[in-house]
Amino acid sequence: MNKELLDALDQNGLVEVVFSTKGGSKRAMNCTRKLDEIQYSKRSGIDNPKLNAPLICCVFDWLNGDWRAFRWDSVISWEVVELGYDD
Repeated sequence: MNKELLDALDQNGLVEVVFSTKGGSKRAMNCTRKLDEIQYSKRSGIDNPKLNAPLICCVFDWLNGDWRAFRWDSVISWEVVELGYDD
């Protein structure tokens, strides 16, 4: 587990995570675990035991509007993404 990445996912609105899929291709996903940034009706997914195994990180996929998971050991890179909210 990458504690810095987990903290970023829990505390920031959006994080871009690049990881290797099971098939070996590279995928980028904009995601979060910060509940304030997730629709109330979708928040229960973070408690799914299948997606919260020790080697798995469960995240809310911003583009697809649903929960996804990746393996910690598949992470290639990550960075916090600024959200462009209009005031």
